[in-house]
Order: sequence, then C-alpha cells, then structure tokens
Amino acid sequence: MGLKSDARRPLIVVIDEDDDIGATLGRSLVMGYKNVVDAATQFAILRPEDPDSNAMFVGLNLYKEMEADGRNPEIIVVGGHPKNALLAQSLIKARVQQAISKSPGNYELYVVGDGLDELFMAQILRDVGPIAGVKQVIVEQSLGVEGSYILLARYIRKALNDPRYSKYFLGLPGLLLLVFGLLTIFGYLLLSLKIMAALLGFFMVVKGFNLESQLWEYLKTTAARVREGSVFQLAGLGTLAISVAISAYGAYILSRSTAPLTDKVGYAVSYDVTTLIIGMVIYVIIASVFFKVSRRNFRLYREAQVISVLIMLAAGLYYMGLSIASTPLPSTLNGSYVYSILIGSGFLVYALTGAAIAALIEIGVRVKSHEP
Repeated sequence: MGLKSDARRPLIVVIDEDDDIGATLGRSLVMGYKNVVDAATQFAILRPEDPDSNAMFVGLNLYKEMEADGRNPEIIVVGGHPKNALLAQSLIKARVQQAISKSPGNYELYVVGDGLDELFMAQILRDVGPIAGVKQVIVEQSLGVEGSYILLARYIRKALNDPRYSKYFLGLPGLLLLVFGLLTIFGYLLLSLKIMAALLGFFMVVKGFNLESQLWEYLKTTAARVREGSVFQLAGLGTLAISVAISAYGAYILSRSTAPLTDKVGYAVSYDVTTLIIGMVIYVIIASVFFKVSRRNFRLYREAQVISVLIMLAAGLYYMGLSIASTPLPSTLNGSYVYSILIGSGFLVYALTGAAIAALIEIGVRVKSHEP
C-alpha cells in the first residue's frame, strides 16, 4: 500500500550534536538507508561504547517499521560541532536542509537522539519541516556493582573533559567555591552564602529561560566595543561598576538597619536605585558620546534619547522614594496610597516627560531625514 498523494513522506533525522560521526568517519551527513547501515556498522566497530551508534540503529529500526507500513520513509544522520552548541545547531539545520534539497519532497521529520541536547534540536528544525515525532534513545544495561562503578567513572570523566558538561560540573561550582573561599577568608561567611545564592539564581534564570545565546551575543558585542574604543569603554565600565558597588553597599547597609520597612524601601529607591541609574547615564556619556565625538561622529540622537529617559526616571524615582519613606504604610493597600506614591510624588510626570523628550527627538530625526 503506497502513500496518498497529499501525505507527507517521513524523514528520520538521527542527530549527533557533537559530530562524533564526522570525527570518526569523516562525514557529517549520511543519507539513505544503505549508507546509514554502512556508517552505523563502521561507527559501532570503531567506537562500540558510543551511544550514537545505538541512536543510528534505532533510526534504522524505525525506518524498517515505517517501510513495512508502506510509508516510503527516508533516513539521514547529521552531525553538529564538537564544542560550540550554537554552531552545532546552525550546522545541523543547514545539513538537514541540504539533505532535503538533494531529495525534494513534502517531508515530516522524526527526530532521533541519544540525549536531551540532541532532542532540543527538534525545536531548531521546526523551520525545516513539521516535527511528527521525537525519540530519545535510552540504552538498557544490566550491570553489577563493579560495572556500575566503571559506568560512573566514565560519566565523571565525560563531565570533566567534555566542554558541554564541564562548564556545569566544574565551571559553576568552581565559581561558587571561589567566591565562598575569598569572602570567608575576610570573615564574610553570611555575605558569601548570599552571593552564592544570587549567582546560582542568576544561572538558573539564564538557563531556565534559555537566555544563553542572547547573553553571549551581548558579551561579544560589549567586548568588541571595548576593543574598538578601549579608553572610553573602560572608563565608562569603571564608572558603572563603581555605581553598582555603591548601590549594592547602600542596599546592604539599609537591610541591616532597624529602620521601618517603608524607610528602607524609600531610601533604597531614592538613593541606591538613583545612584545606579546615574552610573548608567555617565556610562552612556563616556562610552558612547565621548567615543563618537572623538571619532567626529555627531549622530548622537540615540544617546540623547537614552540619557533623557534615564535622567527623568532617576528624578522620578528619587521623589517617589522620598514619598514612600514619608507616607505611613496602611494596613491594607488602597487607591489613595498608590495615588500618593505614583502621582503625588511626581514619578509618573517625570517618566512621561522622559518618554516625551525621547519621542520628540525621534520625530525630529525622522523629519530631518526626509528633508530635501
């Protein structure tokens, strides 16, 4: 029984994110059932303990099942990159597209992998074709105590030597231990625990919301700007770092004081948050405005927008903090309290003024750009 004319043809995609198959066989893309059988056999002979061989045979097994159902499947094995996860995603997507271009058809993808990283690639391949199924290969094993220790030692060795895992098993714990050790030397045991908790929480947020790529791109852009205008960037970053340190220290001192909660919150907003924003303003002025002027580039409207918004925001927060500190906290929050904090303090007026100035600058730039 053949496929219906409007049915999609199954494409089984066996993913090897770290490209062990490319390093072993010299090919990172293998197409067709017979070629995959040959590649899986050679790979299993050369690397019998590597789980990627199991993933290839699982893909072949799935191929035979679909063929028996008359679905006319196709199968490919694609490799990524041994160290760079972002590059691996790009390479795998490009190689799957290359395989489809060599055998045009209306495909639906069945992704097979031996780990969570490979299965994550299914999200990347949604642009190539609809994902009809995802299969994670788990190898069944029967081990005694001695075999368990051998397997545990192998996993530990992989965690230590494989860059994909060592940054989690060594890098993050090493950073936490370094912070803990340095601060405890000077007697700040409690502070070291708080900083460790903050660093761990930051890592969990970045990892949980998949912000690694965006954070990495921002760091690369910042590094490039530092290299391009080293003096101005370093001066701006130094000023920003000082403002962050002052704000953090002020918040820490407030947290240890016996003042009422409204005073703590109000003074933190008025002074600590405002100090941080002022540091950001100085950073923009030094790192961007001064740098552009030194290069005879006077297109500063973006910087003017950012500075105007930040200055108005700092002024609004300053007066809002004073309002919080001077206004008794009611037993239950009500509209009059919120009104006195947001509107009576002038915070909304300052915020809207900053936004209006930025909008006027944008309008002026657009009008000027359309002048003959």
